[in-house]
Amino acid sequence: MKKIIMLITTLCIAFTSNATLISLSLDQTEYNVGDVATASIIISDIEQEFGFQKLLAFFELDANYDDSKLSFNSATFGDKLDVDALLPSDRIIDDSVAGALYLSELTFALGADLFLAQNGLSSFEIATVSFDVLATGTSELSLNNILLGTDLGTSFTDVTSENTMINVASTSVPVPATFMLFMLAGAGLLIQKRK
Repeated sequence: MKKIIMLITTLCIAFTSNATLISLSLDQTEYNVGDVATASIIISDIEQEFGFQKLLAFFELDANYDDSKLSFNSATFGDKLDVDALLPSDRIIDDSVAGALYLSELTFALGADLFLAQNGLSSFEIATVSFDVLATGTSELSLNNILLGTDLGTSFTDVTSENTMINVASTSVPVPATFMLFMLAGAGLLIQKRK
């Protein structure tokens, strides 16, 4: 009996893959004050169980940022969970805490519909978040408190996340040099006029 249990345990471990990754992908490498910084939240390296990729039916996470440099603008959700034509997914966006954004989505779609939408995809976008850039410097955008659930009501067992840095360039115009150019041009025009 012990050998059978050991064999089943070994098979379960052998059919389970590494950690599922939740990462951020920015639309630009550098921003200026006044720009809108957009980050895609992507799931990849999706866990497998018994040789099959798990189907994502639920997620929730916190996106934390420096609210002195960024201000939440908007969020949208991907199209791989909201696949039931009659029952839309339950989606929540909560930015009531400064520097923190809570996102969650729960699908009411059947496993077969999720399978059609997600099968064979090594990665896909689950949400996109946008921030207004307020100040120069660097702000970390980090993902925390991540929960992922399957269509069978079980949780993903091993989830990791990758954070990103939002770099804001300082694009100041040197006022004294610009003023001197205008003064020289004005002086040149006056000299031309006198001749």
